[in-house]
Amino acid sequence: MTDAALARAEVSRSPFQILAGLFRRASLSVAGFVVLVSSLVGYFLGVAFILCALLKPIHPQSAGLWSFRDSSGDLQLSLRLGFGSTPAGGRDVLGWWIVPVGLLVGFGLMILTTRFATWCLRLYRRSRASQRV
Repeated sequence: MTDAALARAEVSRSPFQILAGLFRRASLSVAGFVVLVSSLVGYFLGVAFILCALLKPIHPQSAGLWSFRDSSGDLQLSLRLGFGSTPAGGRDVLGWWIVPVGLLVGFGLMILTTRFATWCLRLYRRSRASQRV
């Protein structure tokens, strides 16, 4: 059943199918869990950058990549989607450049995460096939 789910994920290249296949594999091994977590982080960051780029025209004063110093004086970066107020003493790092950069980085992360996940699924299926022979 796991091999069928992994084969469907590898062929469809849909993030949802891939995550379903990775979830099945994560229940079998620690390596599968690591691949699942890294894929979730990659997809999450990709979607966050795309949303930030799409929400910048709607919330031009607060959406973007912000840098600010926290209470201990450390410099922090924050990807804000425009909801809530801007950080006190913060500076919008990219300004309107977040639109093309966010779209490029977001879709790039989505593509790279999909390629990484399908590569890992392919490796796992090959190793399982060689174990059966």
